[in-house]
Amino acid sequence: MPDGSDQRSVGVRRVTRAVDSGERRRGAPGEPVTSAEELAPPAGARSVRAPHEARADDTIIAETKRMTGTVRRKGASAQADFRRVLEVRASRAQTMLRSRPVGTGAWTSTSMSALAASPFTPHSPQSAAIAELFTNTLLLCGAVFMLVAVLVFYCAYRFRAREGDTREPAQIEGHTRLEIGWTIAPVLILTGLLFLTVRAMAASDPPVDRDPDLTIIGHQWWWEVRYPSGAVTANEIHIPTGKALVFRLESADVVHDFWVPELGRKMDATPGRPTSIWLQADQPGTYVGTCAEYCGMQHAWMRILVVAEEPAKFADWERHELLAASAPSATAASETRGAAVFGSMACINCHAIKGTAGPSPETARFAPDLTHLAERVTLGAGVLANTPADLARWLKNPQAIKTGCHMPDAQLTDAQVADLVAYFETLR
Repeated sequence: MPDGSDQRSVGVRRVTRAVDSGERRRGAPGEPVTSAEELAPPAGARSVRAPHEARADDTIIAETKRMTGTVRRKGASAQADFRRVLEVRASRAQTMLRSRPVGTGAWTSTSMSALAASPFTPHSPQSAAIAELFTNTLLLCGAVFMLVAVLVFYCAYRFRAREGDTREPAQIEGHTRLEIGWTIAPVLILTGLLFLTVRAMAASDPPVDRDPDLTIIGHQWWWEVRYPSGAVTANEIHIPTGKALVFRLESADVVHDFWVPELGRKMDATPGRPTSIWLQADQPGTYVGTCAEYCGMQHAWMRILVVAEEPAKFADWERHELLAASAPSATAASETRGAAVFGSMACINCHAIKGTAGPSPETARFAPDLTHLAERVTLGAGVLANTPADLARWLKNPQAIKTGCHMPDAQLTDAQVADLVAYFETLR
């Protein structure tokens, strides 16, 4: 059913910041207007906004205002649809901010946007080495540029033609010392860059000396995540902080490219050619990643989220992921009907739910594992917020939401959609 439903929505970040900037959005008839105060973090929660994140916020605010103005120009119908999207995502942001206090590895509004996922704000030794190499190269190249520019302007001024001077300029055939100097200087510069590059390569991509700590498999258009313990999830990677981890990258179809800018380098995932990459998070937090290699129609909606937690919290999460799905309540007829619909239709041929009939999480490869679907924040690898309303929209016609995805329109009735939503909401 839901295709790639783990990664936290980038839209949540934009909505939260737009609310704080003074934008007011009206929800469905009878629903209150969402205000900045309603989205504020709990009292006593400390801010984790770094300066670069504040700058990103300003960019998002400007972009959201531009989007709002565009929608207003397109008419009332488009504006109503846009308001609804904003309201849903703002509500989800409010829930995340209040349910998990800031400063404890929580989801935060500032971690939801790819604009904040900058390679220039490293949070691991691997990404720090890459950022340092870029900075050093930029400074060195800038110094060379300034030197050349100054010499060009000096020569143009010093040896300019003067009025009345008709003499032929002195013809100089060569200058041995100068020629040796401008030959040695580039050699020294390039040698220095080679040293910096080799050092950065050794720090950001050391040789793999052990079995992988987890395996990432790229699909069109979602990420499958498998742990040696047997835990399986999609589009959301949980890792312990302070530990260098080996990620094995594979692809099930076309070439993808795994990239979490704040944690490490890019690495292609190529069918039939597994590769490995080191990733590490220095501190708890959420880090946004994406596919950085065009892989088809929905390449832009192939997002991934890395959740770094204290080792004890990560261990708790992994133990929970190994548990089977909760059985539908015997007193909830809709949940029971939803489980029956899931088991009787083609859904069960592609999706696994641990503890039910159908493929096991260890063998299901066609679509995301749904065992703990209700705990995830987005659907379709970030294309929708994981709310009952948007889940119903996705189930009703996924092609209308994420055109080209491999989940077909099952022609479900409204009653079947309602029952499936009720059942999926129990998968925690």
